[in-house]
Amino acid sequence: MKKSIFLASPATHPLHGSFSEGYHQPEADVADALIAECGAVEKALDKKPASLAADHDFGDDVLNAIHGLDRRDNAHFTKAGKPDSGVLSERLGRTVSAAERDDAWAAYEAAVAEALAQ
Repeated sequence: MKKSIFLASPATHPLHGSFSEGYHQPEADVADALIAECGAVEKALDKKPASLAADHDFGDDVLNAIHGLDRRDNAHFTKAGKPDSGVLSERLGRTVSAAERDDAWAAYEAAVAEALAQ
C-alpha cells in the first residue's frame, strides 16, 4: 500500500498535487524535497571556522577525536546529537566515558563558538 502525505495548501506548496490527485504527494517525493532543503542546514553544520582546520590541535585527545568526527555519519553521534563515546573510545584506543565525552563536547562547542565569533 502506497502512503501519501496530505498538504494543507496544495496551491502554494511546491510539491502540491492537482485537485484530481487529492492534494497529496507520495512520501518519497516529499522526503526527497526535505532532504534537498536540509542540504543547506547540513552544510552549515559541517562548516568549521578557518582557525579550526582539520588538523587543529586542541591539546586534548578527546577534543581532537571529536573534531575528526563526520557530522553526516549517524554512527558517530547519539540520537541526542552528542559524539558517540564508543566511537571516541575506538578512535583513541581507550575507554571514553559518557561523562568525559560530555565535558569534552561542551569544551569543543565552546571552542567552535569562540572561533566563529572572531
